[in-house]
Amino acid sequence: MQIENARPCTGPTSGKGFRNIGRFNLRVTDDILLYDMCLVRNPDGRLLLYPPITKYGAPSMAFAPAVRRDIIREASTIFEEELHDRSRH
Repeated sequence: MQIENARPCTGPTSGKGFRNIGRFNLRVTDDILLYDMCLVRNPDGRLLLYPPITKYGAPSMAFAPAVRRDIIREASTIFEEELHDRSRH
């Protein structure tokens, strides 16, 4: 797996305390590219991974917990500066 096209998010924290950190594409294999994944910090500080939402409001995909942790670890490395800057606010 490889993170591609990483883009920091600069929007405000939601009313419930969730903050978008960044969006990225995820290259799973040479033949599979997932677009517009979102790394989010929840109110207690944990990082969450959200796939794009379908037009009906449902997640477009799901990952096993171990895979989700691996993706979050890779993405957080890329967004490390953004995560550090926002933790001070």
